[in-house]
Amino acid sequence: GRLKVALQKLPKASEEQCNCIVAAAAADGKPLPGSAEGYDCIVALQAVRHIVAPPAHYAAKLNLQVLTGMDDIAAGYAKMFKGIYASLKPGGHFFLGDHVVHQHPGVYAHCQ
Repeated sequence: GRLKVALQKLPKASEEQCNCIVAAAAADGKPLPGSAEGYDCIVALQAVRHIVAPPAHYAAKLNLQVLTGMDDIAAGYAKMFKGIYASLKPGGHFFLGDHVVHQHPGVYAHCQ
């Protein structure tokens, strides 16, 4: 789907002096891979809810934990955002675009 299209566009973007990488975010709160010096910008589109609380069919396929309670889901978001924050350079930016799903915190709660 969308990841395949993004990966097809990535070589063209790099030809135009854009330093882009594709990284997988883990829900464990650790910094993103390759972020020793930090990233200027991290973009997460239509993915965060699946990283934090994957649907049962994804969780079974990838051997991930399924979070179901609102408190557990909120703690999962906090842990993941901690890892993203630790991956940014000072003054770096994080852009999030995702659906709000039942029992998941809304945008305001993410920013608190």
